[in-house]
Amino acid sequence: MSTETSTSSNTSEDIVLSIAHLTMGCTLLKAGRSGRPHYRRFQLSADLTKISWESPRKGETGACVYIKDIRKLVKGQDTAIFRATPVQGYEAFSFSLIYDTAGVGERSLDVVCTERAEYDTWMVSLDALMNGFSDTEAVNACHGIVYKKSKTIRSNKKGLEIEFGALGGARVTRQDDSCDVYTWGRGWRGMLGHGEETDELEPKILDPLLTKDITQLALSRTFSIALSTQGEVFSWGSGKYGRLGHGNLRDRFLPLMIGFPLRGMDVTYISCGEYHAAVVLDSGEVFTWGRAGNRLGYTSEEGRQTHPRPVEALGRRKLKVTMSSCGQDYTLALDETGTIYSFGDNEYGQLGAGAEPGTSPPKLPDDDVAICQVFTDIVAVKVVTGAYHSLLMSESGIIASWGRGDGGQLGHGDTLHLGSARPIEFFTSDDPVRDIACGDAHSLVLTDTGRIYTCGVKLCVIGEDYPDLHEYQSISPSRVGTGFKQVQLNNVVLSTIRQVSSGSNFSAALTESKRVVTWGQNQNGQLGHRDTNNRSKPNVLESLTDKAVETLYCGGNHMACTVLHSWVPDREANHCMLCNVGFTMVRRRHHCRKCGGIYCGNCTSQKFPLLDLGFSNPVRVCDRCYKKLNDDVINA
Repeated sequence: MSTETSTSSNTSEDIVLSIAHLTMGCTLLKAGRSGRPHYRRFQLSADLTKISWESPRKGETGACVYIKDIRKLVKGQDTAIFRATPVQGYEAFSFSLIYDTAGVGERSLDVVCTERAEYDTWMVSLDALMNGFSDTEAVNACHGIVYKKSKTIRSNKKGLEIEFGALGGARVTRQDDSCDVYTWGRGWRGMLGHGEETDELEPKILDPLLTKDITQLALSRTFSIALSTQGEVFSWGSGKYGRLGHGNLRDRFLPLMIGFPLRGMDVTYISCGEYHAAVVLDSGEVFTWGRAGNRLGYTSEEGRQTHPRPVEALGRRKLKVTMSSCGQDYTLALDETGTIYSFGDNEYGQLGAGAEPGTSPPKLPDDDVAICQVFTDIVAVKVVTGAYHSLLMSESGIIASWGRGDGGQLGHGDTLHLGSARPIEFFTSDDPVRDIACGDAHSLVLTDTGRIYTCGVKLCVIGEDYPDLHEYQSISPSRVGTGFKQVQLNNVVLSTIRQVSSGSNFSAALTESKRVVTWGQNQNGQLGHRDTNNRSKPNVLESLTDKAVETLYCGGNHMACTVLHSWVPDREANHCMLCNVGFTMVRRRHHCRKCGGIYCGNCTSQKFPLLDLGFSNPVRVCDRCYKKLNDDVINA
């Protein structure tokens, strides 16, 4: 057998994971001896002896190639079949298997992968199989285990499904769970990401992040960050103190990917406060940056940290952190054992280490700053921070709070500051907690029965009106609702709420039916109702009712959400998303088949085959997507 790759650069784990991926099957574009290339579902057999694919001509048995019959692996499009039916733009993702067929002689199986990660997976797998790999036990052990990413397999939630017709024709449909981002509210220093400082009174799509498949967002009073499924981190807004992580103090009015040192790293979690940000890697490492101080977990002589830097004190403790949360001047890190660590200032006891509020905990000789362990016997699965207070939640739905309490935001029926986590007795196992959120000085709790509870300052309660939302204060948790188990509100059943989020002085909730409700202060239009009127009762965000909202995020005075990807509706774009020229009766709208954005004819004059979307023939794409697609080919 001949192969142009070598297993020397791949670990045994890479090989096993890649082969396990092939045994689960994937859709590739197959070039045939007649007709145009067509999509087929390929799968490696469980015994690792053959590669089979669907073939309408051969019925249920399909077609196959035995590994033992493969004589050569040829990269690119360098066979007679490929020369007759080339797939332009995908030469670097193509390969051919030259194999022997009894009674026929030598033939070739010519396929094109839809993306680079898929191509790499096939190369690693075929190289190992053609060189005798046969460890089925190791491969079977991988089944049922979710690997978010590895060297050869990256997270990819979209796929192609093939349905054969009675006459042998095939219809290809795309299964896509990728997400776009909408932002609205205060636009100061570009923290909405739309290229200007204008406030947006209703959700507006963040077109620079189209096709990035954003899986998580984090918002603060001054800037925003986003995480893609590929582990890329983007930031935009105020760059003061270097809090955007780009190595300078510049404001960014459009999302920009953070390069050094996060490029190529596997980021799994992001968080940010007013002055700093933190990310967690798949390895459990934590990186922070922004305004200098104990909040970063290390000291910085320049008064700022403009590039992400690892918190070495956590690394020395060999912790595997899974989640972080940033307050005003402190940071929390939750590890895989459910233990919470904290570092920063302790004016109100927000470190939760048992020290009296206003006192500084001791630090170890090797540490720049004190790394504390939050004093509690609760095994946490989630932790959130406000400006100076925090909440934790256990798997069984128990919650505890600590930190600043003078607004009643801790929910213990008083206004005391707490230096250690105290369980909130109001909530019982009869109605366990499902989700928690912190505003600047108020807290929001969602229970399994769909009830929302809230306590603290700058908030309002469903079903009751308060003349001045800014002054209203609740010391003990107050039920959000009218006392009924289910409250009907504009066709939204509150018992189906699945997520809550809090901003500085407003709140929001997301229902199982993927509708958004908001309430609270609205001076910058952060509630999204096309005005700046305060709302004491939750109102459905009408402009999002036709979209599938997946997650919801609140910042200081702005909001964001992730929405299942789809074409941008015509009504949401009056100008080209690239050149910003206005549309008229003559200058028409055109959708890019790649990102779904709306552009003018000049900005969508290029065509490209989009195999990952089911388009084997070239289709219209915008100039931005065309450049990226070409760059991917060149880099490959």
